[in-house]
Amino acid sequence: MTDLEDILDEIGSQRPGISFVNPSLSNRDAQIAVAQNFVEWKHHRNRHNQINACERILRDIDKVIFPYQVWIQRWDTFMLFLIVMYMLILPYQIGVEGLHYITFSLPWVVVNTCVNSIFFVDSMFYFRRPYINSNGKWVIDLRTIRKRYLRTMFIPDMLSIVPYDLIYWFYEELLGTQKAVILAFGILKLLRLLRIRSLTQESQVVINIRLKHNSRYIRLAKFSFLIILMSHMLACFWCWIAYIENGSLSFGESHNWISGWVDDNEPLSEKSLHPYGLSNHTDRYVLALFWGIQTVTSIGYGNIVPQTVTEFWIACFLQLLAGIFWSYFLGGLLNVVAGFDERLEFFGERSDDATDLIRGFQIDNEDTNMGRTTLFPIEKKDVTRRIRKYIYTQHRGSGAQGCVITLDDMFPVIKTLPPMLQEQSCVLLFRGYFNFIPYLSSYYLGTRAQAQIVKQCVQLELPAGETIEMDSGPEGLGRGIYIMQIGCAVSRVWEDKKYRWKRSLFVTGTMIGMGKVLLEDTHDDVTGTRLFFMTHSKVLFVPRTAILTALEKNPEAWKGSGRWIYARTVLSKSDVTQAYNE
Repeated sequence: MTDLEDILDEIGSQRPGISFVNPSLSNRDAQIAVAQNFVEWKHHRNRHNQINACERILRDIDKVIFPYQVWIQRWDTFMLFLIVMYMLILPYQIGVEGLHYITFSLPWVVVNTCVNSIFFVDSMFYFRRPYINSNGKWVIDLRTIRKRYLRTMFIPDMLSIVPYDLIYWFYEELLGTQKAVILAFGILKLLRLLRIRSLTQESQVVINIRLKHNSRYIRLAKFSFLIILMSHMLACFWCWIAYIENGSLSFGESHNWISGWVDDNEPLSEKSLHPYGLSNHTDRYVLALFWGIQTVTSIGYGNIVPQTVTEFWIACFLQLLAGIFWSYFLGGLLNVVAGFDERLEFFGERSDDATDLIRGFQIDNEDTNMGRTTLFPIEKKDVTRRIRKYIYTQHRGSGAQGCVITLDDMFPVIKTLPPMLQEQSCVLLFRGYFNFIPYLSSYYLGTRAQAQIVKQCVQLELPAGETIEMDSGPEGLGRGIYIMQIGCAVSRVWEDKKYRWKRSLFVTGTMIGMGKVLLEDTHDDVTGTRLFFMTHSKVLFVPRTAILTALEKNPEAWKGSGRWIYARTVLSKSDVTQAYNE
């Protein structure tokens, strides 16, 4: 079997007009799409067929519009905005205004002509837009793309962009004001709303929004928009039923729900709604929207009721439809609210547990013990205040469930990723810190080595007044490097020669223990150092065991950096600190 490189070289020599470098292939997914389709050449035993298969792929790739290209993302954003606007405007024009302005008003004719042109251009793009098939493979063959579009959405898209307003504008005398023809063309325009399905599922813009923002907020926005849209659609359709029943926008010529409401509320005051007439379309819409919201929310005041047999039948259908939608809406909204309340419920449970703990305290400002003075008295009020403040501050901040937080607790999604993505994600989380620790930087350690260290790191969330012995570490984790992410701490070391305590202040952006972590456990300078936290702080703890394992497997890191920091620490008898936000 001939190698792919040989075939590409032969194509280049025989067809010099074919380009192998395409700007659209700058994206990794586009390159994968081409690689997937190049597999086709293996199915052709004949060398001529192999060359033709590769040539067709290379020729098609120049014409394919990948969704990752910047200009098509901007176009999709514009089309999505246009469809959402039409989703609100078009039903209003059909149901409330009876298509009068959109058909017989020159400004609206011009606007709709421009919009039809934009939708036509967008339809042409779909002949060149690839898709992912059921096997997860990018289909970039233009013939397959075109056949798929012609079989699916081509006819609805073409029907939705028929310029019926132009037809009426030029042939008004011939067609007159035939209501059935006008409404038929207006309803066909609603077919363009079907395009929102492909945009929301395939557009890279929508996918990026879903990935960048909290899913709860996105779902909340979705359900909020859906209930507004449902109420709007019901209002427009309910107005349209009265328009069909009456035959004109005056609504006083026959009996319908609008005339029934007017009869029940006569005489109408100046501040009341006046739903009759073409110019009063806003009042008519507000009245119908009031009925639509009542129907969707199952309130039903009963002040707007159907008057004819047709309206009763349609009202029954709309109420059943609204009931189904309301159930779907409540179910989804309750799930979203439950997600928001989950953190608040956990805070309440921790507060209750803390109250039970405080009630179990047996000492209260006691400084004596069986007649003897207590060396280290404990103030119950002070401990109580610190416990409650710690729980509340943690709830308002990270929402964590303890003071020692592992990587899986911080980012649960990491353990669900495949191994390579896990390693790359771990490195991207903390590489900014590690690059300021010379022997752990990416200059010496590769992705896998840094990822192994990150997986053993923990985040400490500590309240003001907390103290840590650096020689034993928090929660028995041992020695390590402390990276101040948020907060302020003071270290205190006893100096025998000067017979005093040496204090150092560490603020956000400081790495503590870069030198001493390399010293042996039996070294004199290892013991005696304490960290006192002055504010509520978040600290990233890098354990010594993980550091030594990485240096053992990567001797260049020790030779090039680690041993010099070790020597500096021993000779100066002081630790090495570094600010990562310099």
